[in-house]
Amino acid sequence: MKDLSSIDMRELDDWIHAFLIITLIPLTGSISTGLQFGFISYPLVKIFANKSEDINPVVLTVSILFLINLILSEVV
Repeated sequence: MKDLSSIDMRELDDWIHAFLIITLIPLTGSISTGLQFGFISYPLVKIFANKSEDINPVVLTVSILFLINLILSEVV
């Protein structure tokens, strides 16, 4: 939890994905689900904040794969 102090809390797009990971891991009881929601939310928040140039293509690819995984795991 000490590393949370290095997150810039003044900008929503800098901390919302970390908040989702921290809260969803205990709420869902699954580390992987919490991480998936964090990875999915990161590019979405950056796009809505008009900071899409900050998104690494690898992170975007992983986020899309996590989103597909979540959708398919709910369908099956």
